Amino acid sequence: MASTRPVPYSENGLIPSAIQLVSPIIIDSVSGNDLLNAREKQVDQLISGRVSEEIAVGESVTVEAFGQRWQATVGNDRVWSLQVPASDILSFPAGDTVLSAAVNDMDGNQRFAAKSLTLQAGSGNEYSARIEVNPVADDAILNAIVAGETLSFSGRTYNVASGKTVTVTLNDQDYTTQVQPGGFWRITVPNEDLQALDNGRASLLASVADLTETAATSQPLLVAHGVTEAGSLTLNAIAGDDILDANEAQGLLSVSGISQGITAGNTVEVVVNDIYHYALIQEDGSWQVTLTHDEVESLVEGENYVYVNSYDEFYRYSADTSVFIVDRVPPYQPITIDNVSGDNSFYGREKRVDQVISGMLDESNADWQQLTVQLNGKSYNATLTHEGAWSAVIPSADMLALPVGNVLLRAQAISENGDIYTSNKVIDVAGGRGNSYSARVTLNPLAEDSVFNALENYQDLSVSGRAYNAASGKTITVTLNGEHYTTEVQDGGYWQLNIPRDALHALSLGTATLLASLADLGETATSVQIINVNKPQPQIDIDPFTGDNSLSLAESQQDQPLTGTAQHIQSGQNITITLGGKDYSAVTSTDGHWATLIPAADLQVLTNDSEVIEARVTTERGVEVSTAELLLIQDPPRGYITMSPVSEDYILTPEEALSPLTISGTLEGPFAPGSRLEMVIGDSIYYTIPDGSTWSFTLSPAELALLEEGSNTVYVRTNDAFGHEVTAVQSLLVDKADIADALTLDALGLQAPHEQDALLLLANDNGEPPRESLPIQTETPVSLATPVSEIWSTVMQDRASETSNLPVMENALAEMLVQHHSLLPNG
Repeated sequence: MASTRPVPYSENGLIPSAIQLVSPIIIDSVSGNDLLNAREKQVDQLISGRVSEEIAVGESVTVEAFGQRWQATVGNDRVWSLQVPASDILSFPAGDTVLSAAVNDMDGNQRFAAKSLTLQAGSGNEYSARIEVNPVADDAILNAIVAGETLSFSGRTYNVASGKTVTVTLNDQDYTTQVQPGGFWRITVPNEDLQALDNGRASLLASVADLTETAATSQPLLVAHGVTEAGSLTLNAIAGDDILDANEAQGLLSVSGISQGITAGNTVEVVVNDIYHYALIQEDGSWQVTLTHDEVESLVEGENYVYVNSYDEFYRYSADTSVFIVDRVPPYQPITIDNVSGDNSFYGREKRVDQVISGMLDESNADWQQLTVQLNGKSYNATLTHEGAWSAVIPSADMLALPVGNVLLRAQAISENGDIYTSNKVIDVAGGRGNSYSARVTLNPLAEDSVFNALENYQDLSVSGRAYNAASGKTITVTLNGEHYTTEVQDGGYWQLNIPRDALHALSLGTATLLASLADLGETATSVQIINVNKPQPQIDIDPFTGDNSLSLAESQQDQPLTGTAQHIQSGQNITITLGGKDYSAVTSTDGHWATLIPAADLQVLTNDSEVIEARVTTERGVEVSTAELLLIQDPPRGYITMSPVSEDYILTPEEALSPLTISGTLEGPFAPGSRLEMVIGDSIYYTIPDGSTWSFTLSPAELALLEEGSNTVYVRTNDAFGHEVTAVQSLLVDKADIADALTLDALGLQAPHEQDALLLLANDNGEPPRESLPIQTETPVSLATPVSEIWSTVMQDRASETSNLPVMENALAEMLVQHHSLLPNG
């Protein structure tokens, strides 16, 4: 089939070359799609193409297809074409063939192009003739009239033989032309004929007849003899007053307006806030769109905006805007009327009993003098209560007199100021006297977990339903687990009762049958529902003790509350709480909580790493419930003892051993005042009391002389305020190299008369004589500064007792005596 895309038209009916060719020669599509159907084979066909600038004008083009050869010439516009007669095409066999075109360029080289061409089989009757009109701009006629020029209309035919007549009708005037090769056609309308057209819309009709059938098409035209004023749009008031009240906001919303100077059928865009709708302008210039319920609900309270726009025939813009108010606060209506008989309708049976009409009056703004109910031309005084409820009884005789169909029910109230307010309701009255209507009772479905929820929330179970065709005041009996509960039918047929919570406790787990029955006018109606019985279980819980179930030292120094919750356990039940082997009591409260207080004294005796807190209670139904939590007992903070480096470098040299040595450090953390420190060094034990957070031991040279050669351990220990043993340990390297050469009598504190004692003192353990290098001043009397007996009177210590009263010996001779005590008499 031929292509339907409009194409440019040249005077010879061919497409002009307007682009740079990719190939030196190309072949245009034959019949629009390189396919000739059976009908197209019955008409002459145009084969055409174009060449590039490499091909000279007037050059001969050789075209071959189906074993035949044709010649064409390159024209001035570099277009070549030839007409293949229908008689030749009809002789070609159906199927695919290759269509080729060859031409020589200016250098004498042959350039070649080819494409596939398909011929379909068939008689052609199944392919209809078709005609198209190229689109005409809306201002084409206006421009031609203003310029005083003719106006051409063109188009194309398909499946129509060249030379066939195309008839174009405009304003009852016919114009004819012939189909050109390729199916193109064109007519020209004189300017005077254009001026004879009326302003507005006109229609151009193009038709062509071929092979006993006629194809036709029409093209709408805009006729204007001069540029008119632009059209206009006007919005009507939204909801009549640009205010959408509470009642109007519950329905659909119409947005409408009027237009002038815009042709009917044009589109109007309507934007309400961000809601878009589109309307068509009617013949009278009106337009309208309708917003849905959901769209109306989306309107904001207060100001909302409407914007409408459209374009006239010359694409001139017209618009209008408006603001409207949404006020969903309902107007003051002091009277409400309950649904009559439940559904605002009376069946024949319901007309045989008295009916109660009821409602409410607004007591906040007025004191009401009177309220009357008007029905079917009669008035009934209503009874008013202090709460604003009102009711009136319509006798059954008046009910039976009601006409069948819709009847107006009106409630009218008079305030203390004499103001009259009215509320209306339409009720439906059915025919018949009620014999065909049976009494009926229904049970509103209960949720699967209704029993569970009632017990869990300490509530009775609410059961409700509705009675139909039964008088108000009739008895409804509900049976559950063999127990009967009764209530009365209320106005409108509604009923409701509560089954006590205690009765729910008596139900067995599983399912139970709930039965509602109603007796009226000699018959009984029933309704049955199977309900699920799933009762909540009692439970007791302990809140985290001290917030995290961990007891610190600081928390143990004061009383601590212990709390918890009890679910599905009656208030007032005694709870026993056990902690550390001691029992405490609590009582369940009405809100399901319990609490007790653990004294600090009891907390301080908890010495284990953890303790179990257990709570036990017996419910009002004899069910024992318990729970437990693990309480972690945090260790109290520990003290720390530090020791400064002994002898600064952990080495005691011979020279350092001649002077007292102080070993010191600090205490950090909790320590009781007056705590005693013990220091063990070598085989000696010493004790001291810290001065605040510092401590020290001072060892005399004699005590240092007791240390063994080599490594000695200095071990300091005490207990912190909580009895934890804390220690500090260091190693001290003792160097006992021979120091005799460095000693003098003066250094030892000796006098000349005691020279021999000194020599004996300095002798080694083997009894060897002292070294001759020891300088002794013979001119100075040598004597002990302190008698030896006084030195040794309290020096020795009992090692087994781990106590020491060794004094500090300032005399160097005494120190040496201690070191070499084996040489002394009785030593």
